[in-house]
Amino acid sequence: RDHTTAIHACEKITKNINNDSGLNQKIMLIKERLYK
Repeated sequence: RDHTTAIHACEKITKNINNDSGLNQKIMLIKERLYK
């Protein structure tokens, strides 16, 4: 595949995060753990 597949995946995840507060919370926890 090519870079458009990765771009599509990023856009889809961003949309899901914005529409699902539970998913948004999980992503925030992951980010906090990664950036410690």
